[in-house]
Amino acid sequence: MASVALRSPSEKVGSLFYFGRMLDKIRLHAKGELPPDYHANLGKGFDEKCANFLRINYDQLVERVKSGGTDEEILQSCFDRGQRPNENDVYVWNEFMRKRGWNDEVSEILERRKKEAGMTDRSDIQTAFQFIDADEGRLPKPLSKPFGTPRSAPSGLFYSARVSIRSARPKSSSVKPPLLWVERTRRTLL
Repeated sequence: MASVALRSPSEKVGSLFYFGRMLDKIRLHAKGELPPDYHANLGKGFDEKCANFLRINYDQLVERVKSGGTDEEILQSCFDRGQRPNENDVYVWNEFMRKRGWNDEVSEILERRKKEAGMTDRSDIQTAFQFIDADEGRLPKPLSKPFGTPRSAPSGLFYSARVSIRSARPKSSSVKPPLLWVERTRRTLL
């Protein structure tokens, strides 16, 4: 995707995820600076969900943003026109949005978008927010190594992880299943 000055959907205005990003898209579109890739979803998708959550009309929000003001002033205007969500509503909204694409009806779209963007190898991207951040360069590809191997081992040296398993007997005479501990010791040089 084109490099564009949009906030991460995880950045909050007031206490809401995504709202600031929606304002950025509206402002850039009004100035003719929003890349065409974003045009199809203006007022749809997450924009629509956010406007519906605040009980406002998206087109009226666009007009309000064009008239100027800070993000907080525009959010207050939304509260005045629509509804001011309570703390619990905000929590549910934020968690809903943060997890979109993870095991829900958006998962298939997320997988398709990852494929289109050449990110099918990115198992760290499991939500739409993570995809957006990765696609826009805010979520770099992790340096992944198999468990127990160092990031840069000197040649000729080997590292291992020792694992020990032990069970503990219950202290009382009642019959209880033994507890199981798995202790992982730090990587040790062989």
